[in-house]
Amino acid sequence: MWLVDMSLNSAETAPTAWWARAPAIVLDVAVGTALLYFLGWVRTDATYRTLNVNVSMLSLNPAVYVYRGFIVLLPAILLLGFIVVVASALHRRFVVRTPDTHKGQGRVRRALIAIRSAGWLGLTTTATATIAVVSQGGAPPYWLPYVLAASSAALGYADQSAAAKTHKGGRSRGVRASALVVLSVAGTLMIIMSYAERLGVQQGQQFLATAQDQPTVTLHTKERLSIAGAGVKVVRMTDEGSEFHYRYTGLVLLIRSGDDYLLAPRGLTPDSPRPVFVVPRDKGRLDLGTW
Repeated sequence: MWLVDMSLNSAETAPTAWWARAPAIVLDVAVGTALLYFLGWVRTDATYRTLNVNVSMLSLNPAVYVYRGFIVLLPAILLLGFIVVVASALHRRFVVRTPDTHKGQGRVRRALIAIRSAGWLGLTTTATATIAVVSQGGAPPYWLPYVLAASSAALGYADQSAAAKTHKGGRSRGVRASALVVLSVAGTLMIIMSYAERLGVQQGQQFLATAQDQPTVTLHTKERLSIAGAGVKVVRMTDEGSEFHYRYTGLVLLIRSGDDYLLAPRGLTPDSPRPVFVVPRDKGRLDLGTW
């Protein structure tokens, strides 16, 4: 009878525990989705900025940004997981398995001092570079987020290892640990954002380099439009019974955004001007896949 009561009590408490975790699960999913959307937006903005298109002109589905953000975040997660596995293996090899003798403790203490010194040196360098960049109004160097993330993680590891050895903690150590976690996360996020932007720029440059190999589109319009560029030709149609009176060739389709077509000359190169033509769908007919 006692066993039956215990099973009933456990069955009653399980749904309560699940519902108690539901808000946290929803919050984690929302934060993760927002992060993916943001990284996808950074990548997309870099791509179309390279093509002389403002991302605000695009009417892309939010799922597109989330998917592109996932493509950006996946390699970062794999690399971060590899670093954590290697760091954990080194910690077990040189710290956990170190004999608890005077000589072993001295070796661990010297290693922690070296790690802490490197961490403080990195944070000092990061702060100095940030102040210099802000005072001059320039762009931060590419290495700054890497040094920030690595230095913060090194200091956090040294503090946690020292606290585990001495069994000392306290409120001040907790505040410092939280600050180091924030700095490490900020540096990691900056690294991922830089990777997303680099990936977007590379995609835009690849399109410019291969624009002449892309299938062209033929645009038929009722009125003559201000469309001109390398390889673009316009012909006045003589068929009076046709709905369209002008035909443009030598164009490539950048993207279809809502009710607009974004077109560019097929003769684009990385060093040439990059005109973009926005043509509403109701002002013309687009024939895709022609050469």
